[in-house]
Amino acid sequence: MTKGRRMVNPALICAVAMMLADAAGADFSRGLKAYGAGDFAGARSQWEAAKGENRAVAHYRLGLMLVHGTGVKAEPDTGLAWLRQSANGGLRLAQLDLAQMLFTGQDLSRDYQEALRWALSAANSDSALARYYLGRHHDRGLGVALDYHAALKHFRFAAARGIPQAQRRLGQYISAGIATEPDPDGALEWIQRAAMAGDGEAQYDLVRRYHFGRGLDKGLNAARKYYDQAARGGHAKAQHDLAMFHIQGLAGEVDFREGRFWLQRAAATGIAQSQFQLGELELTDLAHPLLLYEAFEWIGKSWRQNFKDSHELIAKLARDLPERLAANKPRDRIDSDATVFCLLAHAASAWPEIDRNCGEVARFNQVVAQYVMGRVNEYGLGRPKNPGRAYQWYRRAAKGGLPRAQNAFGRLLMRGLGARPTRPVGPVGCAGPPSRVTPRHSSIWALCTRRVLASGNMPWRRPTVTAGPPNEAMPGRSSIWPPAS
Repeated sequence: MTKGRRMVNPALICAVAMMLADAAGADFSRGLKAYGAGDFAGARSQWEAAKGENRAVAHYRLGLMLVHGTGVKAEPDTGLAWLRQSANGGLRLAQLDLAQMLFTGQDLSRDYQEALRWALSAANSDSALARYYLGRHHDRGLGVALDYHAALKHFRFAAARGIPQAQRRLGQYISAGIATEPDPDGALEWIQRAAMAGDGEAQYDLVRRYHFGRGLDKGLNAARKYYDQAARGGHAKAQHDLAMFHIQGLAGEVDFREGRFWLQRAAATGIAQSQFQLGELELTDLAHPLLLYEAFEWIGKSWRQNFKDSHELIAKLARDLPERLAANKPRDRIDSDATVFCLLAHAASAWPEIDRNCGEVARFNQVVAQYVMGRVNEYGLGRPKNPGRAYQWYRRAAKGGLPRAQNAFGRLLMRGLGARPTRPVGPVGCAGPPSRVTPRHSSIWALCTRRVLASGNMPWRRPTVTAGPPNEAMPGRSSIWPPAS
C-alpha cells in the first residue's frame, strides 16, 4: 500500500452511488409532493434538477406551471423552453400540449409552423389526437397548404379512434360533400356520436337540425334537449337560443326568469344580440325599476358593437323622451322616463351629454341618475376624477334606497375616498373605519353605513368638497325641465 493513502471500502462506494441514484430519481416525486402541498418554489427547484427516467415528465410539469403561472409568476418564454425540452425528449404529452397551445394562442404566442411540427412528432406514435390536429391544419391551411383531401384522411383516422372533434368535423365534411360524396345519413351518424361524447359544437349542429328540420324531422322538444346540453357545456350560441326557447315559450311555458339566466351567460361572452335582447327583456317584459340601469348597461355594450337594433332603440328613445319629459315632472324616486333619458347618454358613452341628461334629472331626486353621476365622477368618465363629488351623489342615491348606490357609497367610505377622517381611526365599529378589511369588518362596516345613512350625519368624516347638492348642469344649455316647485 502506498504510504499516506487510505483504503476505501468498495461497499461504501456502492452505497453512496445508490443513494445518489435514488435522490436523482426522487426529484420528480419530491417536486410533485411539494406541488401538492402548495410549495411551488420547492416544486420548481426539484423539477429543474430532475434526472433519470422521469426527467422529461418533470420538465413538462415545470413548463406548464410556468406557462400558466400556477402558484408562481407566469413566465411563458421560460415555460415554453422547458416544454420544448420535454417534447424533444419524446414525451407525447408535451408534444400534444405544444401543438394545441401554439395553434390556439392559449397562454403562448400563436405559431402555426411550430404547432404543426409538434403535431407531426406526436402523430409518428399514432396519436389519434395528433392526427386530428394535423387535419385541422390542412382544413384551414394554417402552417401548411390548404388540402381538404389530407384533412379528410386525418379526420377519418381520429374519428374512428373516438376523438369527438374529429367525428364532428368528419360529419360536416360528409354532409357538405367536401373531398367525398355527400352522405346525409352517414354525416348525421358521426355528428350524433360527437354530440353524445360531449362536443359542444356537434351538439349545437345537431340541435339546429332538429330545430329547423335539416335532415331530421323538426322536433322542438328534441331541439330543446340538445340546446340544454350544449348550453350547460358552455356553448354561448346554444345559451342564447335556449334563452329564446324560454322567452318565446317554445316546447314549454314562457319563463322570463330562466330566459334571463341563459341570456346573461351568452351576453357575458360578448354576443351583441344576446346583450341587446337581455337589455330589452329587462326593459320591457321584466320591467322592474331596479333593472333599468342593468338593462341599459347591456344595451350600451351591444351599441358599442354597432348592433343595429341597439342603435335604433337609442335613437327612437332620444327622439321621443324629451317632449314627454318637458310636459311632465318626474314622479317617484325612479321615474321610468326620466331614468331612461339619463341612461341613454350613459349607454352611448355620450359623456358631454351626461350633465344635461343625468345632472338635471338627478336634481329631481331620481336615484338612478344620482348613481350615474356618482360613477362618472368616481371613474372620470368624460371629466377628471372627482371622488368628493362622487361621494355626494352616491350618498344621496344611497339614502334614496338604491342598492347599487348603497354598495358604491360603502365602498368609498371603506377606501376613504371623497371624505377625510376628522379624528384618529378607532377600533372596529361605528366609531371609525376598520384599519384592516376582513370579512367580519366588511359586514360590520356595511351595517354602520346603513346606520349612518339612516341618521343623516357622519360623525367621523366630512366631505372634502363644499356642502350642498352638486349642481352639474352644463352652462349655456336651456333646460327642458320645469322649475322646481
